[in-house]
Amino acid sequence: MLLTFTVPGNPIPKARPRLGRGRRAFTPQRTLDYEALVREAGRAAVPEGWFTDGEYDVSVICFFDTKRHGDLDNHAKVLDGLNPKVVRKKRKVVSRETPFIWEDDKQVKRLTVERFYVDADPHLRVTITACPIESLPLKKRRTSSSSSRSERPAAPGASRSKRSSRRSRSPFVVVPLQKTP
Repeated sequence: MLLTFTVPGNPIPKARPRLGRGRRAFTPQRTLDYEALVREAGRAAVPEGWFTDGEYDVSVICFFDTKRHGDLDNHAKVLDGLNPKVVRKKRKVVSRETPFIWEDDKQVKRLTVERFYVDADPHLRVTITACPIESLPLKKRRTSSSSSRSERPAAPGASRSKRSSRRSRSPFVVVPLQKTP
């Protein structure tokens, strides 16, 4: 599936947190406003049947009207607005927004950021390509047989050492090499 949306206006990079009174850190309001704008543009572009559990390939293209702009990595950090918002008070989760593009930005496997200069109409274009979990190749995992071993009674007079149990748990088969004539 492919999702593309455009955020109008000059792209604004994510600013670093500032320190306020009492040495409390806060995100500047300009950054919060732009993240909200990205969130609303992304929410409006999500098609029906979009899945939030998969891996994503994200492309961010910034179109600037001036040569003055922030670092490209900070423009990619504005996509934090696409993460579900969690409101916490005194370390307790008060409310949680339902995910609409992805559940966590750890699902993004590739992120490319480009910049171009235009004479008119500066904007930010985000393209997200998604592949569902079902289509991903499964990794081979070792099965833990330690629980089944502890349930089986040991044979009388048999002693188990750590070394012998490690060898028996290995999923690999050792085949001796044969010399070629």
